[in-house]
Amino acid sequence: MNKLPLFYLLLGLCLFYNTRCISLAGVGRSGFSREVPNVKNTYLKFNIRNYKDRKNYDPDSWFYKINQFILLVEWFDSEPPFPYTKNSGYSFPINPPESYYQNKEDKIGRMRIRQILNGDRRDYFIFDCEYWMPMPAGLGKFKFYMNDYENGRISEVTKELNLPENHSIRLAIHPARIDYSKYPPTVIHLQVGENKNSQEGRKGFAFEFQIEENKPGDVEPKCNVDSSENR
Repeated sequence: MNKLPLFYLLLGLCLFYNTRCISLAGVGRSGFSREVPNVKNTYLKFNIRNYKDRKNYDPDSWFYKINQFILLVEWFDSEPPFPYTKNSGYSFPINPPESYYQNKEDKIGRMRIRQILNGDRRDYFIFDCEYWMPMPAGLGKFKFYMNDYENGRISEVTKELNLPENHSIRLAIHPARIDYSKYPPTVIHLQVGENKNSQEGRKGFAFEFQIEENKPGDVEPKCNVDSSENR
């Protein structure tokens, strides 16, 4: 029996599915990163808490999985490229590439071949870990898209923010119910674990933004998905 086709079949399954060969990272997303202009020690900082009773990482499972969420940040360019105009609403993702988080130790980095085929932009992250993302300084308009695809919870918000040099945007995201029958839509905050107490509206998220000055010598922390706290 020719074992070569079987080898390629197993290799394909290894690359596609969430096995010990590779984590299922970046599900449903693709794209290439772009250089962010006018970064002056300015970041987006976020640490999304695992609001459901689920493990972030189960090393004892053969088909292990790391619970992830998608966070995509788009910037509305004030000087868009041709043929777009300032009033066209042109925006593009500014999430950094995989290489930016290569020392993050969050266990969800993709193999280089997948980055070449599907794009190197990192728009998926794990819960209970702080991430930093370079942001352009000054006054800017941004769109933030959050998707916890395992829980079917999706929201996005467009926000204008003024980010001085050596400052960062601290982003907090909480589970919420959003009632789109009202204008503007009503956001109903939920407490951690409160998934059935409010049935009004659609499952989504509430976004909170705060501008804070960077602390001297502060560096982005690594993840610790093996700790007992990451459950």
